[in-house]
Amino acid sequence: MKKAVVMALILGMAVMTVGCGAKNEVKDNTEPAEESGEQGEDTSSEEALTGEEALTAVENYCYEANPDLEGIVEDGEYEVYWDIASEAEDEIVILYHSYTGSLNRYYIDPVSGDTYVTEFVPGITDEEEQTEESFNIFDYLE
Repeated sequence: MKKAVVMALILGMAVMTVGCGAKNEVKDNTEPAEESGEQGEDTSSEEALTGEEALTAVENYCYEANPDLEGIVEDGEYEVYWDIASEAEDEIVILYHSYTGSLNRYYIDPVSGDTYVTEFVPGITDEEEQTEESFNIFDYLE
């Protein structure tokens, strides 16, 4: 019975989740690095998404995809959280633990913003599986 409820919640979430098209934003990495004596990040690092920005953008994406999520989070009845699972120059992974119990990972290219999603549902799926969701994370930065 519990599996049926979880599956119904997952299917409901899947129906409510709608992928968005990319805005095709192009980042210009041709500017020369600063030549001042000040320490700081180089131009490519400044233009690449940070883990914190990615985390915020994924939260924004989830709230937009599921308008009921804010109430679910505020209610506190179900465990819901987002976390930076890993952060590297070429990929940021954000983990979203859904109120349904599924573990969704958002794999993000920090320069292009291209994002795809995987899902793992403990007790239902055997391993992480890529979903059909893909979008550009820059569409969800504030």
